[in-house]
Amino acid sequence: MRSHLQEARPGEAKAISKFITRSKAHWDYPESWMKLWKDDLTVTESELQTIHAYWFCQNGEVVGFFALKPDEPQWELEHFWLSPSRIGQGLGAGMWEAMAGRLKSFNRTQLRVVSDPNAQGFYERMGGTHVWWVPGVPAGRRLPLLTFQFE
Repeated sequence: MRSHLQEARPGEAKAISKFITRSKAHWDYPESWMKLWKDDLTVTESELQTIHAYWFCQNGEVVGFFALKPDEPQWELEHFWLSPSRIGQGLGAGMWEAMAGRLKSFNRTQLRVVSDPNAQGFYERMGGTHVWWVPGVPAGRRLPLLTFQFE
């Protein structure tokens, strides 16, 4: 299978946000929680100017999206989503490799991820170290914070 990255372009924020929301909804969260997360699942046009955002394509089809947020000393993985129909097919590892390649192309070797609890195992398999918990929404929910070191 042939994979490639396509940089997200101005004007795509609405399509990105729909993609992200569909992917999050795959995990059958209550509708009330999805409403609480609306802002976190929305990418704005102005945000597209401050992050490095990419569609992950396979055989000409968009199957994923990720975004890197520049910060010091560790950049942050702001978004990492697969199409719901493609979850569980092993594409996440390929997209992770593509993301790591982009990070390294910016001469960055450290990354942090505030993960959804459903994705924590994936990030640990990709080499992440769970270092802390951060408060989530709704109140009382905790999200794992993981760090990565790339060579």
